Amino acid sequence: MTESELLTIAKCFAHPERFILEHLQTLHPTEGIKAFPAKAYLPELIKFLCENRQLVIVKSRQMVATWTALSLLLWKAAYTGPGLFMVLSKNERTAKELLARLQFLIDHALGPVIPSIGKYTTEEIAFRDLESRIISLPATPDSPRMYSPKGVFWDEMAFTPYDEEIWTSLKPCLDSGGFFWGVSTSAGPLGLFAKMAKSPESYAMARFWLHYSRDPDKAAAWAAAAKIGLSEARWRREMEISFEASANAVYNQFDQQKNVRPPRRSQTFPAIYRSIDWGFRTPVCLYIGMTGQEEVWIFDEIVGENLSLEGFANAIKKKDQELGLSEAGVQFSSCDPAGHSPGESGVSPIARFAAMGFKLRSRPSKISEGLDLVREAIGRTAESGLLVCRNCARVLEDFGGYEMDDSGEIPLKDGVHDHTMDAVRYFFVNRFAAIKKALLHKPRAG
Repeated sequence: MTESELLTIAKCFAHPERFILEHLQTLHPTEGIKAFPAKAYLPELIKFLCENRQLVIVKSRQMVATWTALSLLLWKAAYTGPGLFMVLSKNERTAKELLARLQFLIDHALGPVIPSIGKYTTEEIAFRDLESRIISLPATPDSPRMYSPKGVFWDEMAFTPYDEEIWTSLKPCLDSGGFFWGVSTSAGPLGLFAKMAKSPESYAMARFWLHYSRDPDKAAAWAAAAKIGLSEARWRREMEISFEASANAVYNQFDQQKNVRPPRRSQTFPAIYRSIDWGFRTPVCLYIGMTGQEEVWIFDEIVGENLSLEGFANAIKKKDQELGLSEAGVQFSSCDPAGHSPGESGVSPIARFAAMGFKLRSRPSKISEGLDLVREAIGRTAESGLLVCRNCARVLEDFGGYEMDDSGEIPLKDGVHDHTMDAVRYFFVNRFAAIKKALLHKPRAG
């Protein structure tokens, strides 16, 4: 190694911001490989990350915060001695994607600033001879429990299921001196990230507020274009960093303390149902358990991404296996009656699912009828109301973001929050119909 190369490494060791801003590159979604963005706020963000052991970064979208946190995590793994560094994200796909970003940073670094790699898989990067490695894990209640990380970067924390359980698993390590970075846009007023963002001192956290106005490239013309296609509530959350409940929310009675519960095993419910929204790009399947006291628990969820109908069915079967369920153990799967339409294939989604053995119910109803049934359940006491387990991150996000349209008469079909909320409504409509049918056929006394 030349004297010049040694000097470069020494400067990177002493100045992590130089390592990141001068020697790393990012991958722009449309422009390809680019130098690390020369944003004026990034040196301050890097300094804040270095100086605070426990930190939440509350951000607008598209602020390069994830790339920056990954880059500094890479610096720590390469330059601060032995240790395990952990990346957490909401699911398996994003966990692999974040590790792929780290590999990109390594492969496209400028100059001899990265130690040689001893191991690289879809879950781990290890540095040869350094006893230092980075692992990337999807969110499960016990995912961090078996590890003792030197530091943790939790990406899109507000959208991660099992947030309270994961935090409990991390606490012993963090209390022993490990660092923690929780980074996310807002998902509304519910969840651990919202509590940390609004009251960081309660968690011994520092907080870095990263609003898009700090980026000169995101001026008024940019904001006007970026708003197109977003509801006001979604814009306020994702770009204005709002944790407020929408004044125009469909279910403004939904309450963190009353309606949200810890995860619960499927085996604890006497009766289990599914509820399906076919979703053109985002099919949804909710798993719903009922207790003997008529509590309705949404205890698990599938939110697909560009799944075919067959892929969606396979995802449900896989989830059934994970939960220890069989079709015989499910009372029925409620679904959108629009699924009777054959579409271009000539065979309707309902017919295809029925042919695969799914027990489906699809009672037509007015939207207002379903909304009233859901609102009634939300407003009841816990003995007979609607409860959502904390691991159902998307359902919880959507209860906060589901809004009425400009008429104030029907919910907004925004293609984001409506899929899970439609599935909730289908369950109550079909469950109510089943109860009504049973009452009508009940023998009269005398």
